Amino acid sequence: MTGIILAAGDGVRFNDSAGLKSCKALNKINNYYLIEFALNNFVKLNVTEVYIVVGRFGDLIKEAISDNYKGIKIFYVEQPLRKGLINALDIALSH
Repeated sequence: MTGIILAAGDGVRFNDSAGLKSCKALNKINNYYLIEFALNNFVKLNVTEVYIVVGRFGDLIKEAISDNYKGIKIFYVEQPLRKGLINALDIALSH
């Protein structure tokens, strides 16, 4: 089974606790990145691969998650222009 996570937001309205620009996916709650909560649910569902659509903070997300998460193969797909969720989903589905 394949999963998709849309994480290409620019983080325009989001600031982390230190007041630095960041993205929601990399905000931590109880020592876990928010994106890890979605990935952990995919682990429970026996998902074997996940496509993460990334944008402005793509390099930081790739660094935090890598290409394998608890046995799930992670693929990163760049959304070059942020044109909304449907566009991001379309980009993921094209891969």
